[in-house]
Amino acid sequence: MPTLRTLFIAPTSSPLAQIDVSNVAELLVHLTSDKHIVNSSQTTTQNENNADDVQPDSIHGSLALKIANEIISEPLSPGIRVLCKTLTQLHLLNAKKSVLKDLMFLHEAMIKEVKDYHSIKYLEKFHQSLVVLTTETETLGPESEQTNSASSDKDSTEETENT
Repeated sequence: MPTLRTLFIAPTSSPLAQIDVSNVAELLVHLTSDKHIVNSSQTTTQNENNADDVQPDSIHGSLALKIANEIISEPLSPGIRVLCKTLTQLHLLNAKKSVLKDLMFLHEAMIKEVKDYHSIKYLEKFHQSLVVLTTETETLGPESEQTNSASSDKDSTEETENT
């Protein structure tokens, strides 16, 4: 967030003003994706115990909360559109139910504060993905929080139906 904030407020005379902020935001999303980050302690624990542990916090879930709070705190900032677009790019499939509920609450606050048309469209798209994820986690129940992050939605649904 500090990097994006710096790029948003860079004066036009600065070399930073020439950087495409949306590319930086996309890179941030890509680098923090759960499929690119391996938690060595989690791998060791799973290899030693072979037990289903409670799923750790999703990095994109935490990032979504930070971005949502940034949007609410400064809804008229120059980078609001990039932040709203970034919310739609985050992979929240592995986020905990509590994070999804918090994001639903924050979405309502963002919609009230943001005035930019395109930003509102991005927020509506983000809301639709939250509704889908919330519905899926409620349908799957507590097992959804323990599924392996490498499993797809389809695999998780089939496992739940078979039990």
